[in-house]
Amino acid sequence: MTSFPLDDGAFHVSLERLLGHRDAMLLVAEGVRGQVTGYLLAFVHGTFFASGPVAWSEVVAVDAAVQRQG
Repeated sequence: MTSFPLDDGAFHVSLERLLGHRDAMLLVAEGVRGQVTGYLLAFVHGTFFASGPVAWSEVVAVDAAVQRQG
């Protein structure tokens, strides 16, 4: 899913920032053995047209091994 090399250190910095961001929402899907099988990253923000907050999904990722299984 990436077009650049993954950097473990940069990932952990980004994760800490996201977890500390009050408008970020990170949902994680777990498999039967507790392994991460997917995630959704969204941000909540206010709008005029909705007369209140809405959520914008940035990323939805699902492990290919469990896709299309409900």
